[in-house]
Amino acid sequence: MKEYYQIENLPIELKNELKDNASFFDNFEGKSLDEQQRIACILNDCDLEIIAGAGTGKTHTLLAKAEYLIEKKNISPDDILFLSFSKSCVEELIEKLNYDVPTSTIHSFGLSLINEYRDKEVYDGRGFKKIFEKYLKTASDKQIDDITTYCENNLNSHDMIKLIELDREIEKFNHLISKSNISSRIKSFIDLFKGKGYVASDFKKIKSKCKHDFETNNGGYYTNKNYLNNMAFIQIVKSVFRFYEGYLFRNHLIDFNDMINKAIELIEKEGIFNNFKYIFVDEYQDISYKNFQFIKTLKQACNAHLVVVGDDWQSIYGFRDSDITLFNDFCDYFPNANRVFIEKTYRNPQELIDIAGNFIMKNESQFKKSLKSDKSIEKPVKIIFDSDSDSIYNLIYNLSKDNEKVFILGRYNGDIDKFIFDTDLVKKSKGSYKQITNDYESIKNVEYRTIHKAKGLEADYVVLINVFNRDWGFPNKFYPPYFVNLIQDWDYDKKLEEERRLFYVAITRAKKGVYIFTEDYNQSEYIDELIDENNLELIYSDDFNRFKEFDSVEEEDVKANLIDLSDFDNSKGIEIKANQKDFGNKLLKSRKYDEAEDFYKKLITNMYFLNDYYPYRKLVEVYYKKRDNLNVINTVEEFFKSGRFCNESQVLWFESKYKKACKYSGHSFSNFDVCLDYFNEHGRKNKDKQNEPVPIAARIQSGGRKVKIISQEAHNIKSEYHELSLKYKSARSSKKALYFFEQLWDRKEFTKNLTAYKRLCSLYYDTQQYEKVIEVAKEYFNSDARKTKSSPAWFNKKIAEASKKLDKSPVNESSDYIKTTNLSNDELLFKYADLYEKGLLTKYEFDRKKKELLFNDD
Repeated sequence: MKEYYQIENLPIELKNELKDNASFFDNFEGKSLDEQQRIACILNDCDLEIIAGAGTGKTHTLLAKAEYLIEKKNISPDDILFLSFSKSCVEELIEKLNYDVPTSTIHSFGLSLINEYRDKEVYDGRGFKKIFEKYLKTASDKQIDDITTYCENNLNSHDMIKLIELDREIEKFNHLISKSNISSRIKSFIDLFKGKGYVASDFKKIKSKCKHDFETNNGGYYTNKNYLNNMAFIQIVKSVFRFYEGYLFRNHLIDFNDMINKAIELIEKEGIFNNFKYIFVDEYQDISYKNFQFIKTLKQACNAHLVVVGDDWQSIYGFRDSDITLFNDFCDYFPNANRVFIEKTYRNPQELIDIAGNFIMKNESQFKKSLKSDKSIEKPVKIIFDSDSDSIYNLIYNLSKDNEKVFILGRYNGDIDKFIFDTDLVKKSKGSYKQITNDYESIKNVEYRTIHKAKGLEADYVVLINVFNRDWGFPNKFYPPYFVNLIQDWDYDKKLEEERRLFYVAITRAKKGVYIFTEDYNQSEYIDELIDENNLELIYSDDFNRFKEFDSVEEEDVKANLIDLSDFDNSKGIEIKANQKDFGNKLLKSRKYDEAEDFYKKLITNMYFLNDYYPYRKLVEVYYKKRDNLNVINTVEEFFKSGRFCNESQVLWFESKYKKACKYSGHSFSNFDVCLDYFNEHGRKNKDKQNEPVPIAARIQSGGRKVKIISQEAHNIKSEYHELSLKYKSARSSKKALYFFEQLWDRKEFTKNLTAYKRLCSLYYDTQQYEKVIEVAKEYFNSDARKTKSSPAWFNKKIAEASKKLDKSPVNESSDYIKTTNLSNDELLFKYADLYEKGLLTKYEFDRKKKELLFNDD
């Protein structure tokens, strides 16, 4: 295997061939091929892997190579086969080819080989939900019960509450099926199952593996519940799989996996009618093992040269079972192969290439490439700390004014859907996008896509939205459903590498510039990395409309957000506090953490913040950014011992930061209770000693003594009630949701209906406040709230469950274990797990004991 980067590396005969055919290469379809593209065209006596970077003209290179073979090497067009994974690529190739070269998707070509299946239609996987609905109509009562139980065990708390509120059984069942995503899970399982070559009889092997993993605690699955849940899913899939196979047979359909298997089997037995001399495969970095088997079998049957093109930096379909190692190890699978790199890009400016290249090379499994461009644009990547949809709308409105093409890209479908509705670009009618509004019609050349759907495309500008630090953020940090591990070896590090490649694909769609929208203090780790290693333009929400690129953006109407300082007793103090907050925030935004640390330490003793929790909170944020977990712990403890007041929401915030710091540092969490006890005894009493707070998160507007409100939830908070409602809906824990919901409950404008009572009851139950569960349930019976057929039974059940919890004494029994000093931590953990399984320990108590044991190895 040889790798070629430059013409000077070529043998003398190939150098002469280039000279003899210079006129062909100098003007192919009106363009001159660059040096590396020419090398790819003349290496024709071997298998060849062309590694082409983003925007380097890989399609143009493939077309040139094909026509060079036809015109200069006398290869018949019928002896060349073009294969791709998508219909759009095939259509583009057919449109641009000057000769009638056989061109097809891999699946369509495979189907054409199988005479007995030519009357069948390929089932592409769409509409599986309808097949599943047909299965439900024929399923037995036991199968329906199994599905119902499984779905109930896999609903989140919000959807479970909604389920409880439904009266009719059919409505409940439909809600379960919809919200648990069971049909998509089953489809994913079947695709992986068949893609790995499994058949119906292999379900026994899958069950055995699940049992073995449980018994050996593989993957940390500790409880019976996880094991039983997975076994139940396998049993459900087994029944659906049989129905699915029968459905395909009855409707003369064949899915991709069966078709590829049949095609491989036929080629191995009978050969192929057309002995192609060259097989071209586009987007080879996205190949799965099953498609690889098909192409390898086809190549061997034809004795053809295999030419593949792709970019390992853009391999983003691992969730579809693509395997990047098949691309990276191409020359191991085909020892006669050579490799060519195409590194001159015609899309991106050099500055963007350098940023993206440094970013992607953090992955260990990527080929090193030196992409070059003749274009130059200063600071093409801009980070905007503003997640407001109207700000994004204003940007794209201005970018698209001069007929510039703009992509709005999101990591998930939900990112795009939410943005469209938030900006009122599309009116929703009966659950579908029905009518584009007049506002949208004035914005030309704007496309909304997920990053996966934007691959292979380009625009003048890319606007990347919702780049947050969350489990469902960017990168996506969630582990896949457990059933994935039952079928294939799954590597979390490889998943994160693919997330990095996905981000690379997003920013390299841009020909001129990239605008990345995030939230301050909640930005993705990718944002931190880009800022640390590059000189980027950073734009904050308060500076957004003053930024040079957006001069023409219409100014927001902020009259409703202005407060007259004269309405406050200590207007000067408020103005000083607001200015101090503003200064500290700028230090944090500029990533001057050492300066920010010194500033907030001094602010603790500042006369305007003497009885304020704020400096401590900001100091914790500084240490959190610096990954200084011990100082996070020390600062939280110092605050609770300071005697200063904060509300319950802030207590929960400090607690969450303390827990994370303990987790990462190995520090014991038990000391938090001591601090909290001191706070409850002293700090809570000092509410009246607070300095007058600045309204919400205020900032002094230059040119006048008015304070502009900037809320984290929205720029147009209409009322305190509206803000409480938003905070309740966005709360990420039951404790925090309860804190805000209790405040809503006590307000006059709040409607105490059936749903409200159920939510309050559930929140008290989730936070182990069982006396209040009973109290709220009884209040419901005495209220005017709507009574349905099922609601009395629901509240009576809650009363019974809460009473049962109150009658038991889990703490006493668990205390006996604590006193058993001759047990190891592992043995204690097993004992607590046993209590939890029996219902003698609540989840809250079990989690707490588990953390204490894990953080105290002695």
